[in-house]
Order: sequence, then C-alpha cells, then structure tokens
Amino acid sequence: MGVILGDHIVRIHAENKGMSKKMTVSNNIILTEVMERNYNFAGDKKPGLALKYTYTTKYGDTGSKIETDIVVFFVGDKKEIDEILNTWKEKKTLSDKFALPISNRVLEVGMLQAIALAEQLKMTIPVKLPRFTKPKAAKETKAKAG
Repeated sequence: MGVILGDHIVRIHAENKGMSKKMTVSNNIILTEVMERNYNFAGDKKPGLALKYTYTTKYGDTGSKIETDIVVFFVGDKKEIDEILNTWKEKKTLSDKFALPISNRVLEVGMLQAIALAEQLKMTIPVKLPRFTKPKAAKETKAKAG
C-alpha cells in the first residue's frame, strides 16, 4: 500500500450569513481532481499523485458555510498509481482500499480548520466536543425492617 506524504491547504472560504435555532450542520468531502506526480527521494524518482479535495461544512439553508480545498500527496508503486488513475478516469472515484486512508486525512485537516473558523466567525462548531459532566449521585436505598 502506498503512503500519504502530506497535505496542503490551497484555499479557505468561510462566511456567516446567519444561524437558526433548528439548523442542521453537515460535513462533506468531495474528490475534485487527481493529478499524476513524481516525487524525489534521495535522488530516486517515485510515482505518486496529488489528490485535490473540497471539505465543506454547511449550516442548513442559511447560506453559511466553510469550504477548505486540500491537496493530499500520495506515493506508491507504479501498479497502485495506475490503478488509482484508471479508476478515477473511468468512475471519478477511488477504490475503497485507497479512499479510506486518504479520506480520513482530508477529514482530519478539514475538520480542524472548520472548528477554528467556526469559532472565529461565531458559528456553531461542526462537531460535538467532549465535555466533563458532574457524576450523577447514586440513589439511596432504604432497607425496610420487616
């Protein structure tokens, strides 16, 4: 299996057009482009790809949104690269064995940006963060003599 070399954010667009009380927040990633690249490692050329994604957080029908364009750099053997390119050209998608790790990277990068931007723009953050809660008191039971 190939390796993800890294990622790069190429565009961020965020706008707050208002919030509503019963609004749904949705997150989505879309693969928009797959580009063949060669990467150099200690003078040795390795076949690879640059995969461009758009990560989007939408806030119901308000028009408020956060979009982040992310490029993921991937290197693998020639057979893997050809398989990815052929699937992309035929179906405009990736096979599951490649899509899962790459999509997870995009999700991580996009979600972190969306959380930071939502906070700055006074928008609802797109995920529920864990919170400490007060432990519930155990119910006292009374023994009945009988």
